[in-house]
Amino acid sequence: MSDKLERWTTPQDYCGFNPVGHFLLYSRNRDSSILENCNYSAIMRELLAVASSEPEPESGENWVYDFRASHWAVGWVEYILIRPDAPKSVINEAESIACALSGYPVFSDDEYSDAQYTEIYHYWERIGTRERLEWCRDGGESIFAARRSDEIPEGAFYCLLESEAFH
Repeated sequence: MSDKLERWTTPQDYCGFNPVGHFLLYSRNRDSSILENCNYSAIMRELLAVASSEPEPESGENWVYDFRASHWAVGWVEYILIRPDAPKSVINEAESIACALSGYPVFSDDEYSDAQYTEIYHYWERIGTRERLEWCRDGGESIFAARRSDEIPEGAFYCLLESEAFH
C-alpha cells in the first residue's frame, strides 16, 4: 500500500461510480489550464505505458484508468485513478509522479512548452488586427507586424507567453 498517494473518497452529495480506496493521482476539469491539461495527458500516457508492461488483471479492469464525473460548478471533473491491487511498478511510478509534482508543477517541460506555443499560435490566428496591434505595441514590435496571421512577432510572442491566459 502507498502512503504517498491520496485515496479516492466519496464527495458529499455524490452518486455514481464510486472507486473508494483507489488511488487518485491527478484531476482536471472543463476550466483547467494549459498546464493542467498537458500534465493530465502526459501523466496518463506515462502510467499506461508502465501498466502495459505488466500482466493484465484477472478482473479485466485496467490497473490505471480515468473517469469523468459531472460537476455543478465546472461542468465535469476527470480523474486519473490507480487500482489498489496494481503491480508495484505502477504504484511506484504513480508515487514518483506525485512526489515530482509536489516539488515542481510541470510534469513534462517539453510537452508544456509545445502546448503553450500551439495555444498562442491558434490565439494569434483567431484574434483581429486591433488586438494584434496591442500585443505588438506591448512587445516593442512594429505595428505593421500585426497584419500577419502566419507569424507572431517575437516581442508579441513573449508578451503572450507571459500572460496568464497561456499558463
